[in-house]
Amino acid sequence: MSRNQSNPSISRSYGLTLSGTVIDRTRRHVPMDNPTTEIVTYTLGDNNDRKFYVDDYAPTEYHDLGDYVSLPVYIKPYVKKNNDASYNLCIQKKPSGRGEHF
Repeated sequence: MSRNQSNPSISRSYGLTLSGTVIDRTRRHVPMDNPTTEIVTYTLGDNNDRKFYVDDYAPTEYHDLGDYVSLPVYIKPYVKKNNDASYNLCIQKKPSGRGEHF
């Protein structure tokens, strides 16, 4: 098959995707003083006993323990209180109207 022909049996996904089995999930509400947003953190396991943590901000549904998932993610960098750089993996949501297109 040439490079220009497409194979309908191959699913194409663009961007970062994290795949694995949901082995744990926790939830919390932020901000602590006036909770308005729920954050669910999923722990995903792979076939090599590695664990990955991914946050879902304001989820509309939940993944069950034991589910195999493939989640579109983005990297959210931040600076810790001790000034060390770090990051979170977050589920990428479909745009929900970020203003008027013109």
